[in-house]
Amino acid sequence: MVVAVVAATAAWAVPQWRASVDEARAWGWQRELIDGLERARAHVRVHGEPVTLCGGTPERGCTPDGWSAGWLLVRGDPRDAADGGTPAVLAQGRGAGPRHTVRVSAFLAGGVHFEPGQWSAASGTLTLCRDGRIAAEVVVAITGRPRPGDARGAPCE
Repeated sequence: MVVAVVAATAAWAVPQWRASVDEARAWGWQRELIDGLERARAHVRVHGEPVTLCGGTPERGCTPDGWSAGWLLVRGDPRDAADGGTPAVLAQGRGAGPRHTVRVSAFLAGGVHFEPGQWSAASGTLTLCRDGRIAAEVVVAITGRPRPGDARGAPCE
């Protein structure tokens, strides 16, 4: 009888726990990405040098399809690097995690570039998808200002 009660409780608790972990992961991804974008905007204002927040890892550098692996805040514009390498990494953020993927608006695939005294060159949405649904999203305005999206639960397209 005790084994049956423990098994029934576990059968109920494990999916609830997994859903809670997935929600925490989505919230953490969203918050960290927003913080990274805000840090990029602040860096340009304080240091007066251009920066780019792009998808990728320090090992692979900035790549248009690298957003699921994580993001990098780098000096300058990685597309301008003469040797094809990644400029100095100022910060990096986590990837999507297991069972998650990141979808990116076409305008943001190459990253969000910030220049002193100018608005960002791109606007769009970065969407964290899980099981075909939106788990979290970050909307980037043309000014480079990020905000949480409000399409949680909608289908990922």
